[in-house]
Amino acid sequence: MTQLFNGDSWKNASRYTGRKRHEALVQLYEDLLRNETNVEHVWPFRVSDSFMRRTKYYIIYATHHFKGLRVMKNIMKGQGAGIFEYLGPDEERLRGQQRFDAVDLGEWLKDHFKGRKVTFDELCEELYPLSRSPVAEYIDSDYRKTIQALERANDPQIEIIRVDSKKWGLKENDIIMFK
Repeated sequence: MTQLFNGDSWKNASRYTGRKRHEALVQLYEDLLRNETNVEHVWPFRVSDSFMRRTKYYIIYATHHFKGLRVMKNIMKGQGAGIFEYLGPDEERLRGQQRFDAVDLGEWLKDHFKGRKVTFDELCEELYPLSRSPVAEYIDSDYRKTIQALERANDPQIEIIRVDSKKWGLKENDIIMFK
């Protein structure tokens, strides 16, 4: 382990148990990848068994470019029934309470970006790397649907200035103003 983690820092994770220990080791490995390879984006994908929800292993993706992270998350989302971990054959039954609903996502986005003006691309680029946040499981289409739903509901805290799209779309250079 000392060789894998390039020192004794992994020993700090031994004070934890279960999933918290796994998360500490994964975070340590992500940090090591960033420091040793200078990659900008590192993102974990957890694979678990179906009964005890024990972690079998992690796929840890690293890239220098946001576009690589974006493509990877879009592909991997479909592999884990909508979130970025595979729970085995009983996956659907185990998912019940994990999903952040669209209303919560909309409120989270309004709170996170309050007072800011960002393009849709900038929004995605800021949120995609947040692997340990409530919005970690979301991709472009989720953000797009949520923001458009807020717009259709005439939410006073959001305004869209369309640069690339016509009337209802939401494309990369379209500007979202969070009030």
